Amino acid sequence: MDEPFPPTAAPALADALSAALTGWLEQMPPQVRTAFLLREGFDAGYAEIARATGLCEEVCRALVEFAAARVRNGPPSLSSTPQE
Repeated sequence: MDEPFPPTAAPALADALSAALTGWLEQMPPQVRTAFLLREGFDAGYAEIARATGLCEEVCRALVEFAAARVRNGPPSLSSTPQE
């Protein structure tokens, strides 16, 4: 079975993914970015994230879910129809 890309391309792909993730993170408000990075990057629990941010656990969970959706789906589209 053919590889989707040659193994030698892995470093370039990793750099591109890192740059894309960094760009998305930079567009997020600081508390969203902090909650997401603590959860996804450091596997912090929501109680720990709440202590670090000064927010309640439920809000931290919502911020992480919001950030994860942004990373998954990319930045929102700026195009719209006249009805929107």
